Amino acid sequence: MKQLVIEHLTKSFKTKKDVKLVLNDISLTVEKGDIYGILGLSGAGKSTLVRCINGLEDYDEGKIFYEDQVLSEFRNGKALKKITTSQRKDIAMIFQSFNLLQQKTVLQNVELAGQIHRMPDYQAESLKYLELVGLSDKAFSYPSELSGGQQQRVAIARALMTKPKILLCDEATSALDPETTLQILDLLKDLNKKLGLTILIIAHQMSTIERICNKAAIIDKSGIVENGYLKDVFLNPQTDIAKSLIYSNRVTTKLSDHSLIRIKFNGNADTPLIANIIQECNILVSIVYADTRVEDDKVSGQIIIKLPYYEEDVQKLKTYLTFKGFDYEEVNN
Repeated sequence: MKQLVIEHLTKSFKTKKDVKLVLNDISLTVEKGDIYGILGLSGAGKSTLVRCINGLEDYDEGKIFYEDQVLSEFRNGKALKKITTSQRKDIAMIFQSFNLLQQKTVLQNVELAGQIHRMPDYQAESLKYLELVGLSDKAFSYPSELSGGQQQRVAIARALMTKPKILLCDEATSALDPETTLQILDLLKDLNKKLGLTILIIAHQMSTIERICNKAAIIDKSGIVENGYLKDVFLNPQTDIAKSLIYSNRVTTKLSDHSLIRIKFNGNADTPLIANIIQECNILVSIVYADTRVEDDKVSGQIIIKLPYYEEDVQKLKTYLTFKGFDYEEVNN
């Protein structure tokens, strides 16, 4: 079921000298239950996109649908339809900086969302959501007494108070250490399953997207250059920016007289491939990069191997991989 649809959204910022295009003809479809990752370098327009979705930013052209209803629409920079208060309750957001009120307790921070929206029994609801994020024992603490990961959990509990159907996460783990980042991502995945929550995650690191997303879009130079199911984007990056984001700081070799072969797995990653290549082809290879992920109980991923560039050995390896049914390609260093 299509839950959020963006059609031809364009946004620009006017400066003293010129007009800067921030988002150019963005179209995206998010289905109910998706965990959709929006990936790109800093300044690519990712955060601006989610701010357009929840009405924090206006835009120049385009239309956004929420559950087949027009959420917002702009033409020539003028609003034909803006998000309503009731619709805003359905689309919550958490930020990199947590945005907690330091003078209020954890419980009071979570209750605030219920008070603003005049929700009945908001006090009981706030305790329920604090328990859901694992912080019921911190109800009367203040944000300054919490770690960064705990503060983000409070922000998540507060966002859940309105019982949203979509949660927007704007670089929500960027300020956290790697271990805490994984814990927050696992919490979001758990909430996606327990609450049927659709999640959009903005990130600039592929590892964040790989951890929990089932779909991904890559933004570069104001536009979407790749999007679709994560395994397709992950295994078959087509653009230079996608390859850069996926392999950044992970594939390095200084030997120019070697050949690099990228082998793609799609449900058959448990095969002892490297050992078989060495034994059956009598070729010595080394692993330059490897990455796998589990989805629907199937292991998919990719591995880049290096071997001395002897034409005979390279052809032998390609023939072997074709015979065994593996997708592969020769890649540049």
